[in-house]
Amino acid sequence: MERAGVVEKADNASGLDGYHCNSAEKEKVPGSGAKERGDMYKNITPQWKAVNALDMACFDEECFDFVFEKSTSDAIACGDCDGSLLKKLENEIYRVTKPGSKWLSVSYSSSRWDGIIETSRWDANVIKIKIDTDTTDGEKTTSHTVMRPEVYQNCYVFTKKIPKC
Repeated sequence: MERAGVVEKADNASGLDGYHCNSAEKEKVPGSGAKERGDMYKNITPQWKAVNALDMACFDEECFDFVFEKSTSDAIACGDCDGSLLKKLENEIYRVTKPGSKWLSVSYSSSRWDGIIETSRWDANVIKIKIDTDTTDGEKTTSHTVMRPEVYQNCYVFTKKIPKC
């Protein structure tokens, strides 16, 4: 069973514009002043399409306002010794996003995008979310308690920079 963390507090500085991100739902953060934007998007339903994330030729350039990927980068990184596949993923996401668009990358790695993301192309913010898990083994099979590590997900919020003319 997969557990999801919740961003406790989101504000404009986080890049999430006052909304929690939980699957395809938007949830208003009290006091954020973002009600008008939430109402504007309430009838939008996400559409899903299975594509090769490293070659999204089926999509036009600059066609998306928002890209969400959860652990796709983690899976790619498992077979990426030199970072070239992660760079290819970043290039494809850059190609299909509009200027000013958001890309939310959720990863278990706190250094997933280090040395990959070009700061000339993206503004970046990282939100570290502790996942609620039982940190002790419920059954004592030995004379001592088994402790489990705390688990975090890192939400990388990238905003595609608008080219200066």
